[in-house]
Amino acid sequence: MKLKPYSLATLFLSVCLTAPALAANPDHVRQLQTTNTCRRCDLSGTDLKNANLVGADLLGANLVGANLENANLSGANLSSSNLAGVNFRSTNLSRANLTGANLVGANLSNTNLSEADLKYTNLVNVNLDGTKLSGADLSAANLAGVDLSTAELTGAKVLGANLVGALGLSLPLLPINPTLGSDSEPTTGESSPNPVGSPSRRGGTRGGSEYQPPTDIGRPTRTEGAGTYQTTPPTGKPE
Repeated sequence: MKLKPYSLATLFLSVCLTAPALAANPDHVRQLQTTNTCRRCDLSGTDLKNANLVGADLLGANLVGANLENANLSGANLSSSNLAGVNFRSTNLSRANLTGANLVGANLSNTNLSEADLKYTNLVNVNLDGTKLSGADLSAANLAGVDLSTAELTGAKVLGANLVGALGLSLPLLPINPTLGSDSEPTTGESSPNPVGSPSRRGGTRGGSEYQPPTDIGRPTRTEGAGTYQTTPPTGKPE
C-alpha cells in the first residue's frame, strides 16, 4: 500500500518525538571509564548506576538526566557541573566538591553528602528525603522551597544560603548572629555577644533579627536577579 505524503510526514515526526532527548558522547563515556577523569565532558543521560567513581574529576561536566543511583562518588570533583535531573538516589557523595553545580530537580533521596562542598549550588526542586548533609557546606546555596524535614543537617553550614520557603530547617542552624572576631567583625555563624544589633559589613547583624547574605565566602559562580538563580555555564573543551 502506498502511503500518502502527509502520512510519511506524520511518521517521521513521531519518530523524532520519541527519540531520546539526551545522548552522551561515547568517547567521553569511555574516557571516564578508563581514566576516571572527564572534565567538561558530555555525559548527559548516561547510565552509571552502581559505578565506582571514587575521586573522579568531572569538573564542568554535563550529566543532565544521568542515572548515578547507588554509585560511589566519594571525594569526586563535580564543581560547576550541570547535574539537573540526575538520579543520585543512595549515592555516596561524601566529601565531594559540588561548588557552583546546577542540581535543579535532582533526586538526592538517601544520598550521602556528608562533608560535601555545596557552596553556590542550585538545589531548587531537589528531593532531599533522608539525605545526609552532616558537616556539608551549603553557604550561599539556593535552597528556596526545598523540604529539609527528613534530611540530616548536623553541623551543616548555611551562611548566606537562600532559604526562602524552605521546610524543616531548625532556626539555630541559621547564621543570624555571627561571632565577633578580634577586629570586631563576625567570623563564624555562632551567636554574637553584642546585643545591640549593629549591622555587619560581612553579612548578618550583631544581635539583630535581619539577615544579609555575606560577600566574602568565595568567588561566586552564579548570578542572581529578580528571584532567579543561575550557575555560570562552563566553557572550553573536554580535558
